[in-house]
Amino acid sequence: MSATEAPGLRKLNRSIAAFERWAPDVPRPEDVIAGEVDMQISVFWRSADGRNATGMWTCQPMTIHLDQPFQETLLLVEGHVSYTPEAGEPIHLHPGDAIVMERGAKAIFQVHEPALTFWSIDETEPIAF
Repeated sequence: MSATEAPGLRKLNRSIAAFERWAPDVPRPEDVIAGEVDMQISVFWRSADGRNATGMWTCQPMTIHLDQPFQETLLLVEGHVSYTPEAGEPIHLHPGDAIVMERGAKAIFQVHEPALTFWSIDETEPIAF
């Protein structure tokens, strides 16, 4: 057991995260408005039934049409992002801000500055990513 672990406890941070390139078909090429999609994800924990997961995500500046694929809570650790819902005003997130997104929510998602987030997904079916 390392200094970052104890029975039932694990300390996690960016330096030990095993980031992998985001591979699912979200966003679809036709949903990209500006920039190159350069996202990486690290899954820290996944429930035995596959319906819940937590981890970190990084992304470089880009703008996309978002059709939120998961029930997700996201906490911005670094950077600046915004979500502009259909017929709504932009919701800007800065370090320390969080957002709760329902599956199917639609918005323009913009990464203004390189972003690092902590995320948590809670679904009724196993998560595929």
